[in-house]
Amino acid sequence: MRRNRAIIYVLIILAVLLLLRTARNRDKSPIGLPDTPQEQLEYTLLSENGGRLDWSERTGKIAFDKRGSDGYYDVYVADNVSSLGSARCLTCSRPEFKQRHAGNPAWHPNGNYIVFQAQASSRQADYATPGKGYNNDLWVTDSSGSAFWRLLDLTSQRTYGVLHPHFSHDGSKITWAQMLKTGETFGFWQLTLADFSVQSGTPKLSNIKSFKPGSSPKFYETHGFTKDDRKLIFSSNSDGQTVTGLDIYLMDIATGKTTNLTSTPKDWDEHAQLSPNGSKLIWSSSTGNRLMHNDLWVMDIDGQNKRRVTDFHTRARSYYLGAKSFGPADASWSADGKSLITYAITDQTDGGGRIYLLKFK
Repeated sequence: MRRNRAIIYVLIILAVLLLLRTARNRDKSPIGLPDTPQEQLEYTLLSENGGRLDWSERTGKIAFDKRGSDGYYDVYVADNVSSLGSARCLTCSRPEFKQRHAGNPAWHPNGNYIVFQAQASSRQADYATPGKGYNNDLWVTDSSGSAFWRLLDLTSQRTYGVLHPHFSHDGSKITWAQMLKTGETFGFWQLTLADFSVQSGTPKLSNIKSFKPGSSPKFYETHGFTKDDRKLIFSSNSDGQTVTGLDIYLMDIATGKTTNLTSTPKDWDEHAQLSPNGSKLIWSSSTGNRLMHNDLWVMDIDGQNKRRVTDFHTRARSYYLGAKSFGPADASWSADGKSLITYAITDQTDGGGRIYLLKFK
């Protein structure tokens, strides 16, 4: 009898622990994220010609870049997901960006400013696209594109570049990746962080800091901040990975301590974007596919519970991207966490791509 009673007690304890674990996992999930997302996604093609993008949580507007008929990328703003075709170009008529690339826009949390990168000189134009960032400087504009300010002028340096700037959630900081020199396929870069303020109507940077975490600093790309703005989210190959074996990291700004969230040194992991509630990261990964044939994956902010979200490289799918495609190269969540938009590269030779709306059923 005592033995049976002990067995019952153990079973009760195990059942309680299972319920608690299930509840914790349920709390971590953003609104609308299903258990088997690759089978429960609704794909909507928004544009055949698009680029890197950001969906403002405050206004619902979408900032994105796309290549024009002149061969150069410009920054556009659409009022909502249904109006990408009638989006306003903010940089097309500006003399500063004539015959220059401008892209990788990101919203300030108040919806009043957009930070972006732009080509600063005519040399090496093929490497100055928003996806590569060579010879790029840092700029900011208001939401209407009526005023522009150059935040960072690197033209005095022999080699320079800027990639993927992002505002912090409180709007007081900007982070970006900054190129130091060429080499190692992607070049040698650093993580950069600065205070952002608007003084007498003029946006300014101050207190600029740089970081080069890892055992062998090489390439870094910034993806933003954690919800509390205490950590940077970035990708890098600076811990002995293969050149294309980027991993997703968190770095504590105060201590410099890094955490590798993916630890797949031969897979391409990049473009991690935080969910609105701060509990999940959506990112682009080649895991399970051939290298440079990426899909979107999702994981908890601590790197647990990784799952593939999209299926862009299966020929039978109506949204199959084609043999020359790379796949998702940027993404941004809706404010409610029920959907996201993604830029998917269909042609690796020129970076051409589509913009899709993905809704979780």
